[in-house]
Amino acid sequence: MSLNLKNKKEKGFTLIEVLIAISLLTVGILAMASMQISAIRGNYLSSNLTEATTWAQDKIEYLMSLPYDDADLQDTDGDGTIPPNYGLDHIATSADYPPETHGLYNLYWNVAPDWPVNNTKTIRVIVTWVDKATKSVSLDYIKAHTI
Repeated sequence: MSLNLKNKKEKGFTLIEVLIAISLLTVGILAMASMQISAIRGNYLSSNLTEATTWAQDKIEYLMSLPYDDADLQDTDGDGTIPPNYGLDHIATSADYPPETHGLYNLYWNVAPDWPVNNTKTIRVIVTWVDKATKSVSLDYIKAHTI
């Protein structure tokens, strides 16, 4: 009889309660792992985007430092004043200058003379890279002709 009273007084978890607790813990850990993977992918994309933007900014700074009539600031394909893009090609394959390669990145640039007003040149720098799909960054700057 004392053995029977002892079992009733003992408190503890049943096997089903333990299995439910382990299941909930497993779901939580898997959700956390999924969020971690998403964060890593986001960081990788932002790292590539930052590096591509830095290459574009470096090229823009170089081009802006050149004299207005420099050979690197000419509209080589003659589409500088044609609407709707006014010669600023949105895709790298029709750029005015051949690509410069910087590791993963290809850098192109276009020049549109007298756009948006006379005696200015609009410079578009396009940086592309492939990461499962082709991605690109483009920056536009206007260089004024100073007399």
